[in-house]
Parts: sequence; C-alpha cells; structure tokens
Amino acid sequence: MCKMNVVVNRVMLGNRELGWETWNGKNIEEYTSKQLQDMIRGGKDKVYGLCLGKDGELEADAEGFFTTSVMEHRHIGNYRPMDSESLVNMAYICYGTDKVEGKTVYKCISNKFEQVNLTDEQIKAYLTLGVLTGGARLKDGRIEVAKVEVVVKKPEEKPVEPAKDVNKPEVKKDDKNAVTPVTKDTAKGKGGK
Repeated sequence: MCKMNVVVNRVMLGNRELGWETWNGKNIEEYTSKQLQDMIRGGKDKVYGLCLGKDGELEADAEGFFTTSVMEHRHIGNYRPMDSESLVNMAYICYGTDKVEGKTVYKCISNKFEQVNLTDEQIKAYLTLGVLTGGARLKDGRIEVAKVEVVVKKPEEKPVEPAKDVNKPEVKKDDKNAVTPVTKDTAKGKGGK
C-alpha cells in the first residue's frame, strides 16, 4: 500500500476547522490537526504540504514542499485559499514526474481530487498564476519539483503450516501408552509393535 499523505484541503465549518483531507496516492483520507501533528513529530508517515511552526501549530511547508497555500473546503463546492486573498477556487498540487512518449509530465492532483498530467508550459503558467500551490516552484526559470517519497508497505508474511493428512490419525510421541493405529500394514503384521 502506498503511503504518502499529500495535504489537499483544510475542511472548515464556517470559521471552525474540522480537519484535513489528504491523498495517499490511491485514496482520500481525513485527519484532524492533532493527528497530522503527531504524524509529523513521529516521522514514520510522511506528510507533504504542511510542517510544524515554531509554536508547534500546522503551517504551509514553503521550504520542503514549496507550499504557497492550502485550499479550504468551506461548503459544498465552496473552496478558497487558506493563506491569501486570491479568487482562485481550483488549485493543483504536484507530487512527482513521469515520462510519457519521451517527454516529462508532472503528476498533479487538484483540490477536487482530479488527477492530471501537466506539461512544462502548463506548470509554468499555473505557477505564475498561483494555481499550482505546492510540490513545484520556478527557480531561475526552471521547474523544481519537491521530492516525494512513496513508502510501499509489504504485507507481513505468516509462516505456512504443513497440511494435515486427514486419513492419518494423530499419535502423540510423548504418550507411553499410545496405541499404534490399525492400518493395512499393521493389520498384516508388517509395521506393528
């Protein structure tokens, strides 16, 4: 199972925070602020898009993941940037690159959980307009993508027990009074005691 926790939306009820929506590469997951803070402090699960500030509260991870803002989901179909007065209600987050027909494409997810592959030109335009809010930035005119580590957890393997022969009766080796079961061989005198 992939475990990467890219923070996509902050879920609000009016002015009250309910939690955060993250995307793990396959599914949408929801966490409270406390859960995300514990995940960041613990270091086992990676959280991309947020970091802990000096006061221990969650804030946009501008250094590690190049996050400029996180979208707030305030009501059905109502989105707005958390840290700015932008009128954008649709934003993208870049979480990696891929090669398609020999060209580099940028894998992105929107705040409405649409998965898209964007080209160099699209990424540069979205960064300039403020539509791409994390995972990539322009540095000296070139696109720099934040490193996202995908952890693949393998299921634990349980030891396989040998199959029992249902036709063979069980006899304990420690039992001194054990009786040898009657089989074809013991009945004919070939293998008995």
